[in-house]
Amino acid sequence: MNLSGFGWTGSFFVYPLVLTVTSKTYIILMILKRGYFRDMIWILIIIFAVLLDQFTKYLVIMNIELGKSIKVIEEFFYLVHWRNKGAAWGIMQNGTLFFIIMTVIVSIILAVYMYKNDNKVLRLAISMILGGAIGNLIDRVLRPEGVVDFLNFYIFSYNFPAFNVADSFITVGTAILAIYIFFIYKEDEGHNSL
Repeated sequence: MNLSGFGWTGSFFVYPLVLTVTSKTYIILMILKRGYFRDMIWILIIIFAVLLDQFTKYLVIMNIELGKSIKVIEEFFYLVHWRNKGAAWGIMQNGTLFFIIMTVIVSIILAVYMYKNDNKVLRLAISMILGGAIGNLIDRVLRPEGVVDFLNFYIFSYNFPAFNVADSFITVGTAILAIYIFFIYKEDEGHNSL
């Protein structure tokens, strides 16, 4: 097996591997060469967002009765247990099937776009959006009562609609995406034209 294509010829690390080369070792070397591990951070962000979202929703389901709230900071922050079959602010109630289909389609498009683009800011934004979207998708598929919302804030006496960790990841990811579109994308475009 010729490892010179990997750029590791003469490396003290490669010679022990060459002695025990199997198809699995060859696959590992191909993965290292192609840089798949550098892409793992984005997958880990998605997994972290989904796990954190589902864990917090599980805690709410197990500890707060549906429709009830727990005061954390008087007249500002409450933990609640509400269900939402619609989108943000409860719009399009009972649109579960529509949201499932749209989430799957948009998630596939975002994943492909993320894979094809090397900009770290864009990848961070898409990873956060995907993690949040998958978190809420799990609720829509597995919880017929609706998506679990539990963070409820009152801002200057305005009761901001309850949301969850997935919504937070989507919101922050979207803000980062806006920064990318308005500032970084144009900068990258300018460098490419030189």
